[in-house]
Amino acid sequence: MNWKQEFILLWKAEKRTGTSLCEMFLVSRLTAYTYIKRYKQFGFAGLPEWSRMLFCLPT
Repeated sequence: MNWKQEFILLWKAEKRTGTSLCEMFLVSRLTAYTYIKRYKQFGFAGLPEWSRMLFCLPT
């Protein structure tokens, strides 16, 4: 289990607040909310890193 899955499981179990989880995993709240949003939309399949490559190149 990677840290993102562990983060989501602890968040779902409501054993800790979002802020305390961020401190525990050394991530910003913005990053945490990004992963929570992805989890809500796509489940655990949405947690791996996404490509940062542009989908269309500017002309």
